[in-house]
Amino acid sequence: MVGPLLKENVEEVIKSNTPLNVLALNQPEKVESRANLCYFALSPEDEARDAARHIHQQGKQTPLLLVPRGALGDRVVSAFADEWLKLGGASVLQQRFGSTAELRAGVNGGGALR
Repeated sequence: MVGPLLKENVEEVIKSNTPLNVLALNQPEKVESRANLCYFALSPEDEARDAARHIHQQGKQTPLLLVPRGALGDRVVSAFADEWLKLGGASVLQQRFGSTAELRAGVNGGGALR
């Protein structure tokens, strides 16, 4: 296991062509598939893009994002929506929340979807 590393340092590990099995705690911009190399993404944006690809591969058409209000939620929605559009998806619904109680009320009531 190596990391956590900056993306640039993960790229250096890849270039080293080590024969050892590596679990890198971060991932480079361009993910390379190798038998001895696994990545564990650290950024919420990377996770959001991965989720968009996974959901799209499943044939889903209208994803609903449950995200916290604020800068983190904005970044996650932006990364997911950008990837979703690149994949040919249409609209992305979102429910913003500030607390668990607010999330529960919004989901149970079905209101405030954008």
